[in-house]
Amino acid sequence: MKKFIYPFLAFFVVLYLLFSYNEAIKKDQGEVLSSSTSAEERTLTTEELNHQYQEATQGIINVMDGLTTPIKGKSEISERLAVLDQLEETVLEQKVPAQDQDLHLNLVSLINDLRSPLLTQQSSVNPDYQIDFSAVKKKIDDLKNEYSWLSTL
Repeated sequence: MKKFIYPFLAFFVVLYLLFSYNEAIKKDQGEVLSSSTSAEERTLTTEELNHQYQEATQGIINVMDGLTTPIKGKSEISERLAVLDQLEETVLEQKVPAQDQDLHLNLVSLINDLRSPLLTQQSSVNPDYQIDFSAVKKKIDDLKNEYSWLSTL
């Protein structure tokens, strides 16, 4: 008789734990979602959104422009990769106006264009640190020409 009770008891304990865990997760997700959207974020006007995006993007482009300079050593590769990770996080957190979605996609692409040769050199047995960022620099300059507000500070 005891052989049959223990499996059923264990089954009900596991079932109880699953249901209570599921309810706790639902409650936590609701709190996270409600606290992450403030009233200020929901009431941005189009002009405010454009202004915020343009300011943030100007800073991002300036940092990217600085990352196209020649590399002096292996430690600088790690530092630049860390900066690129932070930059990517900043780019992905931005609220993007509809008219700037192509620009935003180009920013993400530029981050990957900067990161790829750095990762290659970092994993290389004999790195030469002579990374040519001229193509990325040209893309940045092209974006500055296309979106004139990127050049103004």
